[in-house]
Amino acid sequence: MSLTQFHWNTEDQKALDRAQSYGDLLLIAKDVISRMRKPVVQVCGPISTGGTGVMSENIDRLKKKIDALERQDVEIFNQIPFQYRIQAIAAARGVKDYEHELLNEFYLPIFESGLVQELYFMPDWQTSEGSRWEHAQGERLGMKITYLE
Repeated sequence: MSLTQFHWNTEDQKALDRAQSYGDLLLIAKDVISRMRKPVVQVCGPISTGGTGVMSENIDRLKKKIDALERQDVEIFNQIPFQYRIQAIAAARGVKDYEHELLNEFYLPIFESGLVQELYFMPDWQTSEGSRWEHAQGERLGMKITYLE
């Protein structure tokens, strides 16, 4: 997969393939985001819980929304390239239910760093455990929140 359209370089791609922890993924994400023009937005919506109930369908819906926003020149931190490693890390950890460590070890440090300034929420965000958590963190941190149609 070529990730150059997402502000990734060759080293980022290699690091993603080697990543063994959410901390490893966090370092990659921070490097990628640091190369993006500001403000940086993250689209929040169902991936592993809620939405259609099928992860691949949820990812497809999220990707379509991200693509549409990028065509409108919105600078998006796209978390989709991380998904295959997130799933591999969760499986290696023996996670059978929702992976709360992902939220605390990957997304929370990104939000608290101020690298992402705004959160855009998909219409069905409330069906997702992770999106509800992202919303609560966004409010707590005073991030700008936008609800998509």
